[in-house]
Amino acid sequence: MNIIHKIASRGLKADKLKNILAAFTILFAVCLMMSIGLYFLGDANRKENEISSRYQASFLNVSNEKIQKLRAETDVEQVGVSKELGSIDGEDHKLSLIYMDESQLKLNHFDNLNGRLPKKNNEIVILEDYVKFLGEQIHINDVITLGYGAQAAEFVVSGILPVESGEKNFLVIVSDAYAKETAKNDLTYSAYVKMKNTQNLTSDEIREKIKVIGNKIGCDNKNIIFSSYYFALKDMDASAQWGIMVGVYAVIIVACALVIYSIFYVSVISKLHEYGRLRTIGANRKQIKSIIQREANQLAVMGIPAGILISAILSYCSMPDVFQVKRVLLMAVIVSGIVYMMIKAATARPGKMAAAVSPIMAIKAGYFETTRKKRTKKMHRRLSPCHLAYISVMRNKKKAILTVCSLGFCGILLMASASYLESIDPVAMAKTSIYPYGEMKIRYLNEANSYTTDEMKQLQDKDYFNQKFLDKISAIEGVEGIKLYNGAMADFELKNGMIESATVDLLSEQDFEQIRPYILEGDITYEQLADQKGIMAVDIGWETIYGFGWELGDTIKVTNAGGAEDIYKIMGIISADYFGGGENMYYTTSRQQQFLSDYAGNPVYQIEVKANPQKLPNVEETIRELIENTAELELITLEEDAASFKASLDGQIAPIFMLVLFIAIFGIVNMTNTLLTNVITRKKELSVMQTIGLSNRQLRIMLICEGFVYFIGISIMTISVGSIAGIILCNGMDKISAFGKVSYHFPGYQAAIYLTAIMIITVCCSIAATVYYQRETLVERMRSRD
Repeated sequence: MNIIHKIASRGLKADKLKNILAAFTILFAVCLMMSIGLYFLGDANRKENEISSRYQASFLNVSNEKIQKLRAETDVEQVGVSKELGSIDGEDHKLSLIYMDESQLKLNHFDNLNGRLPKKNNEIVILEDYVKFLGEQIHINDVITLGYGAQAAEFVVSGILPVESGEKNFLVIVSDAYAKETAKNDLTYSAYVKMKNTQNLTSDEIREKIKVIGNKIGCDNKNIIFSSYYFALKDMDASAQWGIMVGVYAVIIVACALVIYSIFYVSVISKLHEYGRLRTIGANRKQIKSIIQREANQLAVMGIPAGILISAILSYCSMPDVFQVKRVLLMAVIVSGIVYMMIKAATARPGKMAAAVSPIMAIKAGYFETTRKKRTKKMHRRLSPCHLAYISVMRNKKKAILTVCSLGFCGILLMASASYLESIDPVAMAKTSIYPYGEMKIRYLNEANSYTTDEMKQLQDKDYFNQKFLDKISAIEGVEGIKLYNGAMADFELKNGMIESATVDLLSEQDFEQIRPYILEGDITYEQLADQKGIMAVDIGWETIYGFGWELGDTIKVTNAGGAEDIYKIMGIISADYFGGGENMYYTTSRQQQFLSDYAGNPVYQIEVKANPQKLPNVEETIRELIENTAELELITLEEDAASFKASLDGQIAPIFMLVLFIAIFGIVNMTNTLLTNVITRKKELSVMQTIGLSNRQLRIMLICEGFVYFIGISIMTISVGSIAGIILCNGMDKISAFGKVSYHFPGYQAAIYLTAIMIITVCCSIAATVYYQRETLVERMRSRD
């Protein structure tokens, strides 16, 4: 072992506090960077697994013969079969019947079926949610009754599926035998296809391959539906995720480097006389730099492997399904290299400072300054504990700035993220997207678009939203108004020849003016839309789902529930950002009501209720009582959807606050190092002050005041720069937000908590430093080498 290595090792042993703080900082940085990297890679792996297990398209209305041809195709890996068989109405719920084979169950990721799929005519699989809804103890092989009245029938439960379903609308899986008996005149199915070897194919290549297979088995393109979920995953921009990871890494590196630099900077200025002594016995500048670098290397050896090990354990515990040793080793090499270069860069400047010490400094004692002293005209200074604290902090402004910046940086991140969270109002989001007029809606169960054209006709024929019903709603104490949503379900023949049922909203002139700012293409008036039999389509990603997009001038054949046909022209493309409270699929004018909805009676498919805020609970309770015996209707409220938006926002913002918390730990380590090192390196100085009258109480006050000087600097930086960052972030997000205007709000609650926590930490560190200092007697402190 050479002399440089020995000096560095003994220096580490002599300054254990600094080493512990620095090693912990390195360990924490490595652990954090490794964990984030492994999470992103694991998430990417999960995405690949998700894509590889999903179907790419469904073939509608295919016979058993065509299904067998599909399964015989060499490019097809798996074919799942299903058939929708209508629904059964319960007293206050709805049951949707569907047949699925085992392959379809797997393609839908229903892998955890308890029991087995039904085989006999009277066997079914029900959802665990339905069991909870009934509030009964139902087990496999139990006999239950579905429906009521003339529709009531008994079935044997062959399996229970732990899957969540829509509110009051539950899935029931029936047997193939039941499907064949129920649909004797329509023995066609939907076939869901998963292709082989699609990893290296583009989305367009996969679609084209599926179309070729469809033509081979005699299935028209109009009956091929591409999976929007699969292709959305396939086309997801991975560069955005990697950009986020690089940004997070940059923040961690800056925070960690700041702490490492500060720790070594404080250590160097506290040992300048020692470096001076080394210079007097022959050490050159290069050797002094080597000592500093050796200390840093030894700390890296202590912190990096420990951080890698902890991160690997955490990764395995949190993502065992995608954990790979090879991936851990790869990330370990990358992160170790990044952290080592960061440590080398962070210790370069302190190394130069130590090398610049002249041998003459060896004969000096006390606290050394690295900056040029300024002359002052003040002949007398106040020597109160607080003023002494201020003088002590300000005599090395660079160290003070580093300490303030390390925690101030965390405060800025906190303020920016908290500002954005505070500036998004979940209630306003719900108002914008779902409730533009009032606070609650009465609608058909699970939205109008969940029904076929015939089912919607039957509902509208029942005339639930008649004038008598509206009068009852209006008569409820606290109701201030009602908005009616007019529309109808119709069959649309798409450009690829496929027939699809969808809702078309019937706009009044006032509605049209509201929607006008969201028209992406088509400079039209309400009169033109009405006179030219025009229709507007919402840009919902047609290309991804159907392989085509609507263009101005395209014609579309519309068939109403009565079987009548008419040709409409696409005269406008509407942004998907438009939330008018309706079904948001197609729009035309109310003048087309005669063709689209007069045949079905009442065109109203939902109503929105505006109520007095003080009487809102009473209004809600009364409406629920009014519709409780009508299984086809449901009440949704602004409060419920706002809570859902808030939960979603909390899930998105939580990772940001976790990152801020981790950055705060770096800052706290730096603060602890600064306050404790201040005492350790000034033992003789403080002892001299105590010999001339400074009491222990005054010393404690002085050290606490030193901490408060840093706290004031951190507070100023957090509030000022953090507020500016928050304003910039909110203004930027306002331009791209899909949830209405984002107006900056100062996050006073979060700022108060953060600054209070910093103040408590400052006081605790100052008290700990005092206790540490007073472990030795005054004489022992006077004899110490300072």
